[in-house]
Amino acid sequence: MGLFGGGTEKATRKFFAANSPREAQAQIAKGADVNGFDVPGIGRMIPLCRHAHQGNAAMVTWLLENGADPALRDATGDSALHIAANRGKVSVIPILVAGNADIEATDSRGNTPLHRSVMPGDLEATRVLLELGADPNARSEEGTPLSLASRGLHSNSAEMERLLRSHGATQY
Repeated sequence: MGLFGGGTEKATRKFFAANSPREAQAQIAKGADVNGFDVPGIGRMIPLCRHAHQGNAAMVTWLLENGADPALRDATGDSALHIAANRGKVSVIPILVAGNADIEATDSRGNTPLHRSVMPGDLEATRVLLELGADPNARSEEGTPLSLASRGLHSNSAEMERLLRSHGATQY
């Protein structure tokens, strides 16, 4: 049957590998599932998560316009918005939120996308999420975004604390 399997499965796997709307559309015409496919023992391979990770704004937009579900989670429990926030892909964060990604969705440890942008010390992703309405006082197993920033793990921790406080963060 080959590397990609047959029929719809083959189209879906090729769709997952597509890097442009044109490539993706060709596979959709062959029956590909816009929300990806399951790999036994690994989990769901989600095109929206892949392109959020890469910061591919054109594909993220196209996927959402063509029915991709922004609430789907990858094998680690992350949504596309968690991934974009954690990787600092600021070009796709507003696209995902506009496409109905839940800005307060929590991962397996209760972290919102805002927590996930603070963890690596990404000021720009944090700023974008706050401007889009992320709750600066959300709690997770790790604490609040402010408590994460106050740990001083990054050279910009003081600036991160100021940014969070300027958007209403008060909780540690």
